[in-house]
Amino acid sequence: MHHGNRLFILALTLVPAVAFAHPGHDGAGFAAGLTHPLLGIDHLAAAALTGAWAARLGGGARLAMPATFLVAMIAGLWCAPVAGIAGGIVEGIIGLSALVSGVGLAFGSRLPATLCAALAGTFAFCHGIAHGAEQPAGTLMAYASGLLLTTATLLAAGVLLATCAARLGARRALLQKL
Repeated sequence: MHHGNRLFILALTLVPAVAFAHPGHDGAGFAAGLTHPLLGIDHLAAAALTGAWAARLGGGARLAMPATFLVAMIAGLWCAPVAGIAGGIVEGIIGLSALVSGVGLAFGSRLPATLCAALAGTFAFCHGIAHGAEQPAGTLMAYASGLLLTTATLLAAGVLLATCAARLGARRALLQKL
């Protein structure tokens, strides 16, 4: 990846709007879960960047990292009401998730895929805790279903966009050699 592209990705992850997590919690059930990840820039960025990071790592990470993210997020979602943990440290980790995912995308291709998946899983677990603490009462299954669907879509979009960008970059490099 070109040095300028890495700096651009890093700059995007430092945008202060990442701190404004989880706005707009109106509604309940499936619709609330479906829209919630799109309303918080932290979740949107972390999921899309994790998908792109997985694509950059390639191989088994293309599936393992998004799958780890989804499983860990749902685990956190289910743990939140029982454990009663949210706020403070969880929100701090969530704030870092997009930053670390962006840095991973820009520079993390040298890291072991298992470490990258563990980082993604840790961040996703914290996202799940926060979403579980915020979910409307009595609608956990429907809410979780919507949340899972949108998050999977964001992860897939990240993988797809990074794959397309890499292919375009490879074509561009080939054309420059001609």
